[in-house]
Amino acid sequence: MYEFPEIVFSLRFIFVKYIFVFMFFVFTHLWKAVYSGKEMIEGFTLTTMILYLVGTETIVGSRMRIEKFIDESVKDGSIIYKLNKPYNYVWFQFSNFIGQSLPKFLVFFILNL
Repeated sequence: MYEFPEIVFSLRFIFVKYIFVFMFFVFTHLWKAVYSGKEMIEGFTLTTMILYLVGTETIVGSRMRIEKFIDESVKDGSIIYKLNKPYNYVWFQFSNFIGQSLPKFLVFFILNL
């Protein structure tokens, strides 16, 4: 049986993905309306604009706020224990950022295809 926070996190994750798919649907149809009857606008075709939309939404959707985690560790005092370890704190936070952002990036990229 799932605990309540795990269910809330799963529901939030699913809700965010549905919002993302809906926004992508809306923007794709918006660009189709803009390009109706036109092959190219200012050197960009509809295909290049949709690829641009896929790229930007993937990057923005997978972005993580690393300052939030550092702020929390300062507030609760756990930064003292992390700074006292034999690893570099900056590289630790960077690795944490990559480890949490990469799966999000892959999910958003797959949803965009």
